Amino acid sequence: MRWLALLVVCLPCLAWPCAVADVGSLQTHIRGEEALVVFDEAKGMEHFIRSAEFLTEGGSFGFIVPTPSEPQFAEFDADIFAKLASAYEAARPETRKLDVSSMFLLRKMEGHNAIGGLVQVLSSDRVAGMDVTVVKASDATALSEWLAKHGFTMRPALQTWLDSYVKQGWVFSAFKYEGAPKSSTTSKAVRISFPTKVPIYPYREPSDSSRRAGMQVWVVAPQARTWKGHAPFMQSAKLVLPSTIESLVSGPKVVTLFDDLTEKRPDADVEFLPSASTSEILIPRVVPVTIPLEGLCCVLPVVVVAVLVFRRRKRQA
Repeated sequence: MRWLALLVVCLPCLAWPCAVADVGSLQTHIRGEEALVVFDEAKGMEHFIRSAEFLTEGGSFGFIVPTPSEPQFAEFDADIFAKLASAYEAARPETRKLDVSSMFLLRKMEGHNAIGGLVQVLSSDRVAGMDVTVVKASDATALSEWLAKHGFTMRPALQTWLDSYVKQGWVFSAFKYEGAPKSSTTSKAVRISFPTKVPIYPYREPSDSSRRAGMQVWVVAPQARTWKGHAPFMQSAKLVLPSTIESLVSGPKVVTLFDDLTEKRPDADVEFLPSASTSEILIPRVVPVTIPLEGLCCVLPVVVVAVLVFRRRKRQA
């Protein structure tokens, strides 16, 4: 359970492909986020599930998510990430480790381990308590003007970021949330589904982003997936997945977990390509076998007496 607690603590630090574009001023920071890619290869459809915690000074805020094609939205199971962590914990093999500790100290520590023409509006929707408008633009300046007109704060770094995706012909989902000033807000889990031949993760962010570079993301697909330059942290076809994931894609499924610890984000987005590997990568779960130190103290005198008696008899013989 110690590893599971660590995983649950680490998961809220996951990265999400978006740019914060505050409504009013740049006062919002992403405090924590979780992400999952489910890829239906037969239908060429990616389902991206995410949940994030925003710390905002101004109350209302917005963020922009780029995708290669027009997406659809749905609210999703809010506990999906906890369920994935539990499924992984259940699939891990066990290994036992001998641990000599004081039971008194263990009991004391138990309570401390908890854990216009140039911009086309494609659709508008409301999902998971947020308003979202999907737009496509042929000109980044026109897109910036549209966003500013609709209450989003523009800045040079965001302008450059938008321009890179406009040139690729991607679409943008502009989310807006109305909340209380100086508050921490956790969004409900949102499923963003869009057609794609290869599951992708738009990993680039505006250069003035205040978030750290690293990323952890779950990928569920018919076969294992690779990320160039990154070895999978976990890979398994044995996980018993929640029904909400099973309903998104049929057939066999391999779950791969990537953990990027690099300090600087790349200039390119991530593509999760098929892997030929069929090996199981599961960190064994250590089950401590505790021998009470108090018990050893009681046994030690008996052992000493037994040794002395044995030696005495040996001399007499």
